[in-house]
Amino acid sequence: MSPRTALFILGLVLIAMPFPVLGFPQVWKNIFYILSGFALAVGVFISYIRAHAPQRPRAQRESQKKTAEDASIS
Repeated sequence: MSPRTALFILGLVLIAMPFPVLGFPQVWKNIFYILSGFALAVGVFISYIRAHAPQRPRAQRESQKKTAEDASIS
């Protein structure tokens, strides 16, 4: 599951939490809000890192892969 999909599903669950539809006790709701806030922060951070990570040229990635394969063979 991609981080965007996970964040979207988490957002939908957070929208439904204040309503008594889910039937969670208040203590569970508080715990879930804390955990989902943490998960949301981590998900956004991971998305940010992936979006702003410097991309290496394809030739450089392939040469590093080939070097690693050659090292494991010998």
